[in-house]
Amino acid sequence: MRVKQLVIVASALAISFMLAGPENLWAGQKNVSLKVPKASCASNIPPVTFAAMSVEGVSDVDVDIDTKTVTLVFDDEKTTIDAIKNAFSKADYPVEGEPVFNKK
Repeated sequence: MRVKQLVIVASALAISFMLAGPENLWAGQKNVSLKVPKASCASNIPPVTFAAMSVEGVSDVDVDIDTKTVTLVFDDEKTTIDAIKNAFSKADYPVEGEPVFNKK
């Protein structure tokens, strides 16, 4: 019985992979942390939040001034990390280093 269940699940996954295509199988909401060194005091929270939320596809933003890290949720079908980083740069809060993708 257990083997039959595994075959059914494996078949369903294979069909999903073929229909969706490999590039879209894991598309959707992403949770990422970005190092923003200039986000260092409470007065930086509103402009940093506004910069992130101005990007279509960003749905949640958390600014941690202690670690100078911005954690956000975005839809990778609507925007990219580069677009988000560009929005921070335009607001004079450039991102430093590489993004860290978090588990949901």
